[in-house]
Amino acid sequence: MKLNELLPAKGSADPLDPDRFQAWLATLPAERPGVAAQALMNRGAYDAAADRIATLVTDLDLHATPPQLQNLVYQVQSSRRGPAGWQLIWAQLRDKVLASGSFEWTLSLIGGAAYNPNDLIPILARASELAGADVARKGVVAQLAVNHGQVAFAMSIIEPLLKAQGTRELYLLAARLAQQGGQPAVALGYLEAAQDAGADEPVEISTVRSELTQIIGAARLLAVASTGPARTAAIDKAMTWGARWRAVDPGNPEIDRILGELLLAVGDQAEAWRQLSGVIERDPMSGAGYQTVADAFERQGRVAEALAYWQQAIVIDQTNPTPRLRKAQALIALGRTAEGDALLAEIANRKWHDMWSNVSYQAKYLLERAKQTR
Repeated sequence: MKLNELLPAKGSADPLDPDRFQAWLATLPAERPGVAAQALMNRGAYDAAADRIATLVTDLDLHATPPQLQNLVYQVQSSRRGPAGWQLIWAQLRDKVLASGSFEWTLSLIGGAAYNPNDLIPILARASELAGADVARKGVVAQLAVNHGQVAFAMSIIEPLLKAQGTRELYLLAARLAQQGGQPAVALGYLEAAQDAGADEPVEISTVRSELTQIIGAARLLAVASTGPARTAAIDKAMTWGARWRAVDPGNPEIDRILGELLLAVGDQAEAWRQLSGVIERDPMSGAGYQTVADAFERQGRVAEALAYWQQAIVIDQTNPTPRLRKAQALIALGRTAEGDALLAEIANRKWHDMWSNVSYQAKYLLERAKQTR
């Protein structure tokens, strides 16, 4: 039996056949209690959907999978019960779940707390209590707290765990939460602590690169937001971790790029150039280093300064049209449209390897757009 066979046409005032509807409900999986209400709402039967939700809450089965409360709110408020009907259902559901020992159902209440913000902290506190000593569950609660703007509450969950068992994973979690909460100094401290806690653990080089990129990124945020000695200290931290990174990953040009961009961000162009030039010096006959430097300058809004590096990349790598395209766009951005269009035409009129077909297509597209605007 299908629901379409039971429901009147959408928008019709005809009632459901209760006996046939109950027979259909019996065919649904018990572990997914919200299916019927959602199906009813999808057909415009809002009152029947609200009635179904009220019944589910009255006969709450804590062994079933919790429904998405955001959907239930809309379903009930769209019915004749309106906002008052939802508040009655919410109060009953909240009280039953918080009195239970179900971690999953307690977490599900957070979706409804958006409409009842005064309930958010009690729900998070109960979820943290039910998580017990389970670090993974504590982490889930802390992440949800941050997602809902409760950074201080999230840290109140994580900090006791760090004191009891300061593992690398916990410090990384704490750092992520601090970053999401807009606390770069705190995040940087936790990221550094994670390195110390996991100093004896063997890890893949990809993990090293990811974590040290995070550390330097946090130091950059702190440096940009600071002045005076605080900025200097943040820059020094970044350079120290860059040196440690280079000791285990000596040929990686990303180190120079990331440090160079940090220095550009704080206005130290001379030192930034020294860092970025390292990318070129490691392989002076490759255009990739010049492209990296040009891109770094553009990211800081120094488009005119990037032109020379795009040009050098063009000279070194005659088979790759990408530097030509990027230089052309930079010239157009600087108001030197004729020069930019000339480079685009050069790309469009030459035969390139198939791997660069998208670059050639883009150049032709940009030229065509120029014609349309004239």
